Amino acid sequence: MTVLNLDGRREREFVTCSFLFVAGGLLGGALITLPAKLLPFFLGGCVCVGIAVHAIGKPIALIYFVVLTSATAGLFRSFESIDVGSTGLSVSGLRWVFVEAIACFILGFNFRKLQTLGFYGYFLAFTCWAIFRAMIEFEGGLGIKDILFYSLPPILGIYTHFTLATDTRVAIGRIEQFILYSVFIPILLYAIFLPLGLVYLTPNGPEGLLEPRPLALYLLIVVALGLAKWRYARTKATSLRGALVFGVALGTILFTLSWVASMTALLLLPSYRLNPRKPWRMLPVFVLVPVLAILALFMIPSYRDRMFHRSDTEISGMWRNLNSAGRFDYMWPATFQHALESPIIGWGPGSARVLVTNLSFRRKSDHEQYHPHNEYLQVFHDLGAIGLALLLLAWFSLLGQHWKRWRTAHALGDHVSAQWNMAVTLVITMVMLSSVTDNTLHYTFVVAPLFIMSAVGLRVDVKPSRFPLGRSVAREASPEQRPSP
Repeated sequence: MTVLNLDGRREREFVTCSFLFVAGGLLGGALITLPAKLLPFFLGGCVCVGIAVHAIGKPIALIYFVVLTSATAGLFRSFESIDVGSTGLSVSGLRWVFVEAIACFILGFNFRKLQTLGFYGYFLAFTCWAIFRAMIEFEGGLGIKDILFYSLPPILGIYTHFTLATDTRVAIGRIEQFILYSVFIPILLYAIFLPLGLVYLTPNGPEGLLEPRPLALYLLIVVALGLAKWRYARTKATSLRGALVFGVALGTILFTLSWVASMTALLLLPSYRLNPRKPWRMLPVFVLVPVLAILALFMIPSYRDRMFHRSDTEISGMWRNLNSAGRFDYMWPATFQHALESPIIGWGPGSARVLVTNLSFRRKSDHEQYHPHNEYLQVFHDLGAIGLALLLLAWFSLLGQHWKRWRTAHALGDHVSAQWNMAVTLVITMVMLSSVTDNTLHYTFVVAPLFIMSAVGLRVDVKPSRFPLGRSVAREASPEQRPSP
């Protein structure tokens, strides 16, 4: 029998080439034999397996993957779904299943090193309650999708804490760059798809292979971080860089004609001048800005067509002709009335989707399901008053944590901590407010990056800085102003 006698380098090259040869053969065979509908799932699975192998040796790779794929959420959601039990699984859903599986696998092997469960304890308690209700009301995996949406964000927060424990400074800088510069990914996709005819412009915004709404909602993450970078940068150059990212993200959101995301982005702008120690000073501005934003979008015909039933609606008839997309007509009344029949423990995860879908006349396929477009109402229906109380406790607790750290960092002149905690405070506020009229907690491409940013904000130590905070750009203190060692 012949045995290969190779040195270390050649042995690695031989193993790599053999692996690529076998993988290439399997991939080629799959491309030939698999039906076209399953090809995106197979290719997505191959990518996720590759990310899993890479993340085991370099955990931060999974964070990069979450950020980059969140920026392309509109592309993933364009593929068809396949039947899994009583629900459907899309390529986007498959991606999040793999992400949570990889994160849990790595955290499981490093469980003794985890010291951050307290930050997200209420979220884990809420997830456990959802799992308990799903076990009682199990109907072919109907509630598994909701459990995935509820559990993945806090798990990613814990995973990010674990990742930052190795090299906090370098990792935070790279995460910041990935989030900020992901603003150019949608621009690149539009630059490719528009000439090819895969995306086309309509009076209601761009349509086609790249769905504009998920893209616009993700960019709100970039808007918040760019705004905080603009506010707390130590140098004028980095401040201008944050302002540029904010402007590009806002412009892209306006291009998509998503009026919810456009309104939210405009409402975040006054926070650039907000002093977290004296927020009441900005109260008149926060009252005036929504009015001005509504009037500004009302003057644009494309926005007016999407917001109201009649394009010739006048300002006096805005509320009467508001297009609620069925929220006021049947979604909210039917969900609330049905929830009152089991107000304490609810009807089980996923039951609100079934209720609203059966009432909807807009269903286009068997896989399409409709949420009540109110997360608090949906949780009250599915998980009862117990679930709703746990949910509100979790979100308000996390919001309070970041608000306090923002105030402290602002007072001490800690630019890095103030930047991250300001951005997270803005995004949490946006998520909680938008959840009143949308199913934002089910938008993992928004909530998952949010918890990555939350972990960064909670990981950064708040400490005094020798760079005092100025009005817009922080300048280095003079020698006599610097604290003595």
